[in-house]
Amino acid sequence: MNALNLTEPQQFAKALLETSGITREVLLEAFFEKMKNDISDEKLVWEVKDLEKATTFKGKALEEKFLEDPRILQYQRQDVPRGKRVWLREPTAKMIKEIIENEWLCIGAVK
Repeated sequence: MNALNLTEPQQFAKALLETSGITREVLLEAFFEKMKNDISDEKLVWEVKDLEKATTFKGKALEEKFLEDPRILQYQRQDVPRGKRVWLREPTAKMIKEIIENEWLCIGAVK
């Protein structure tokens, strides 16, 4: 181990990964491929659990901040009254992003 100057655990781990064919470039490529696949999720609609995951808001907060908004309500669908609620994925995501970007305070803004 010392012959390769691998006295530090990080150096040893890096050398071990590289000899296995796992380089920074391979990891980055795998990471970006995973991100691309996650972003291009083929779901047509979102359930409440999907909205919770996308916004990190749960329950009442999700309802108050987004789901009661008429701009989001227009994308809500139910097959029968009092049935399961779903939201059209693409327009709902776009509207939530617009609300967050344009209507919420920017705390980190330079004065």
